[in-house]
Amino acid sequence: MAWIVIAAVTTGCVPSQEYPAREFFGVDPGRPEPAAASRDVVLRVSPVRVASPFATQKFTYRSDADAYQTDYYYGFVDSPDRLLTASLTEWLASGGVCRAVIDIGSEAQEDIRLETSVVELYGDYRDPKQPRAVLAVRFLLLQRQRHATRVLSEHRSDIAIPLPDNTPATLARGLGQAWRTALTELSTELGRTP
Repeated sequence: MAWIVIAAVTTGCVPSQEYPAREFFGVDPGRPEPAAASRDVVLRVSPVRVASPFATQKFTYRSDADAYQTDYYYGFVDSPDRLLTASLTEWLASGGVCRAVIDIGSEAQEDIRLETSVVELYGDYRDPKQPRAVLAVRFLLLQRQRHATRVLSEHRSDIAIPLPDNTPATLARGLGQAWRTALTELSTELGRTP
């Protein structure tokens, strides 16, 4: 009896279905332009918080006014909060807008702290002829004083990047462009915050 089952499996009697290979992408904002002047402050970058339902490794698509769906086959190479935290820290450190940029694990004492909340991160396909990569992010610059924390600056970026097609790779590039725009705005805000 066991020989009959083995023969059936090896001769292809079991139905098979091919699924697309899973692909994973980063969020690459590229390199910043060097800052015109560096502020003499140490900036601590707190981990980026990504709001639900966008805090998943799977790409999120918006297909209707209230309809969102996630993609099992295409998504981020790591959780978006980790990806965005790493690229944010690298962007600010290499841009030179502050004397030093440290992350949450550093034992150095900061002068100011940056909190970042991503409230939207998805591909907008409500109009199939005009797909967009959508990012909405809120930045808070904070300064700790003796008995309180003072808000130095608050900035929100709402960005939609038009996409030439509906492919996941194009969405990843569009999200990278949107993130670059938000980080450029943040660098400008850092440069003019007292």
